[in-house]
Amino acid sequence: MIWVSTAQFRRVMGEGGANIRALRQDTGARIKVTPSKVKDGLVPVTIKGPPEECANAKEAIQELFINDEESVRVIWLSKAQCGMIVGKRGETIDALRQDTGTWISIDPSGGKDGLVPVTIKGPAEAFARAEKAIKELIEESVLLIPEDKVGLVCGKEGWLKSKIMAESGAFIVLKTESITDGCVKVSIHGTEEQRSSASRRITDIVESAPY
Repeated sequence: MIWVSTAQFRRVMGEGGANIRALRQDTGARIKVTPSKVKDGLVPVTIKGPPEECANAKEAIQELFINDEESVRVIWLSKAQCGMIVGKRGETIDALRQDTGTWISIDPSGGKDGLVPVTIKGPAEAFARAEKAIKELIEESVLLIPEDKVGLVCGKEGWLKSKIMAESGAFIVLKTESITDGCVKVSIHGTEEQRSSASRRITDIVESAPY
């Protein structure tokens, strides 16, 4: 068995299955692609038959990708940053995969020193897009708000904070455990536009609050 990316899987199949039929005929091997068993963005290709036929089939499949520039890279992020990338019900990571043309996977079990590995698979140019998009998501703006205004920003049971995040697209963390000079640090993550939108909304709430 060999594993190919989802993009390579389409190359193996060919239009209307033309490529895989030709591979079977030319090599004599039984070749089966199982996209329903995709794992970490990779599709299993099972090759059966006499050893020589299997070797020929494997070589023929690999030749299909000889000019590919697909990359597999790993970046390390904090658990909080991974949460931003995944988003609510996985919506953010799904959008990243679609927008950048890469497969992005997060493995919390492989974490070390408080960091989690994020694997990105795809063509070199697509990887650059994914890395840029991820970097934008985890960029941070910081606001300091008076401790007694935290409740106003959060709203009852956090509804206002959730509303601000939904409307701005930013990810907001109020670090109430860290108070400096009577102020609480507010970390705002997202693209520049998302961070600016959330910052303005929070600032308006604080400045318009009665003293």
